[in-house]
Amino acid sequence: MNSVLPPQPTAQGRADRPPAPSADHRAVWFVAAAALALYVPLAFLGPGSDNDSFNVLDTVRALLDEGRYQPSRAPSYPVHEFLSVPLYALGGTLLMNLGTVVMATVTVVFFLRLAALFAIPNAGLGAAVLMLTPIFWVNAAATIDYVWATGWLVPCAYFVARERYVAVL
Repeated sequence: MNSVLPPQPTAQGRADRPPAPSADHRAVWFVAAAALALYVPLAFLGPGSDNDSFNVLDTVRALLDEGRYQPSRAPSYPVHEFLSVPLYALGGTLLMNLGTVVMATVTVVFFLRLAALFAIPNAGLGAAVLMLTPIFWVNAAATIDYVWATGWLVPCAYFVARERYVAVL
């Protein structure tokens, strides 16, 4: 039986570990291009259909106009809300939505890399299923924080699995 053992430290104190398997670079580029092709057209349709999108806009406008932070909803999502301020100031809801498109693409690419790291067969199919899941697809170009959260979470999971803890910070 083959067990997974932690890497053993060397005399220098670092663990010897083989290089991590990575997703085929062509697959990564293909997945990124496919995600952008699917999501960018939706970015032009306004802030999205979720009522919370309009609450985020209210928060961003309050920060821009009055310098006052009012959470979009409890318990508040300040990282997304504060990062949305310059996007809205420079390009309105279109640029905010394109920021979400970037985070969706990051999520899908790192999902593919994470699957390759764990040698999961048909990782590309898994990435395609994630891209085409209706709730992810709809929110991948909306002014809402759900996909932003996955855009931070999935890369962090990848770097933790690679024992690259500084990248997570």
